[in-house]
Amino acid sequence: MKVHSLLSHLAIWVVVCLSFLGLAGCGPQAAEGEPGEGDTETISTQLAGIPPAPGSLSASPLKGGIKLSWPSVSGATYYQIFRGTSSGYHWPYEIVYTNSFKDMSPGTQYFYVVRAGNDYDGESDDSPEATATGWANLGLGRPVEQSTTWGSATADKAVDGNTDGIWGHGSVSSTNWWYDADGDGDGDSQWWRVDLGSSMSVYELDVWKCTDCQEVSDLEVWTSNDPTSSPSPTSWTKNMVAPGAVGAPSSINMVGLTARHVKILRTPINLALIMAEVQVWGTQEDNTSPTAPSGLTATATSSSSIKLSWTKASDNVGVKRYVVEQCKGSTCTYFHTVGYSTNTTYTNTGLDPNTTYRYRVYAEDFAQNYSQRSNVVTVTTPL
Repeated sequence: MKVHSLLSHLAIWVVVCLSFLGLAGCGPQAAEGEPGEGDTETISTQLAGIPPAPGSLSASPLKGGIKLSWPSVSGATYYQIFRGTSSGYHWPYEIVYTNSFKDMSPGTQYFYVVRAGNDYDGESDDSPEATATGWANLGLGRPVEQSTTWGSATADKAVDGNTDGIWGHGSVSSTNWWYDADGDGDGDSQWWRVDLGSSMSVYELDVWKCTDCQEVSDLEVWTSNDPTSSPSPTSWTKNMVAPGAVGAPSSINMVGLTARHVKILRTPINLALIMAEVQVWGTQEDNTSPTAPSGLTATATSSSSIKLSWTKASDNVGVKRYVVEQCKGSTCTYFHTVGYSTNTTYTNTGLDPNTTYRYRVYAEDFAQNYSQRSNVVTVTTPL
């Protein structure tokens, strides 16, 4: 009787399990913390398959590195970044979980591709390749000198990498108050300069001031391409920089300049030149032009506007912007600049209705090298 009773209960249990298959307590169970076979998210991820490759990839230089960005890919749970020092040759570099990344590796041209992946099906093919060179602090640790020196506040303190700016911490350069180079008794402006070692493409200069002493003001910035370590007085070109708030860098845009020597001059005279740090951002001298934008298309979006789009150019340092040119008439040949774009689209507005326009685009890099022009497109606005 006991055996028959046990078999009877077992039969009832089998029927219950068959009727409610998949409910808790019936069949093999997933380990705690792991998705089971009936987990909806797991199934949807598995059914997604290998995600497609990112359709584009942008590499832009920044101070101290390169910023990568690409469009999000549906179904991707991570992105694998591949990097190399030559085109077409890449090795695994980083895994990220967003569609952007800052590679803080300055001074070297890198070539990148990105793959989209998910945790169950693997990775996509490569994205299009992108390349750039991150800006390096060219003045860091380089030979420096200044007109005079106040105590232990030597000129090298301004290129030691420390932007602290507190006098007592010992990382501030300072001249004396009085300087009379020509001996006429009138005094002269104090100065500080750095030798970059060779002619460099300089894009930005940041001057960090002392945070607990007299504020720097009225700075003049001079540059020279003299190939010697002691530039001649006639080789200098003057630029200007206005300081910002105490403790923050004063920045001057130096895009398009090349320099071996950078000099900072304090005006008026009889004032000390006190600085926490001088950062000279740039790369090796850049004489390489960007590739030409391609695939230019134009669509009239209204009777007074036309939208342009094109395939991005590439450059060894990075493309600064695109220059859009236009002429009016179906057979016109005199093009003029109508605008600029930092991405691969541009909308030209304020046009005449029922009028034909022609367009072309070229790329400009940070050293003011220019690409060849794109193809020409012709489009007519509606009435």
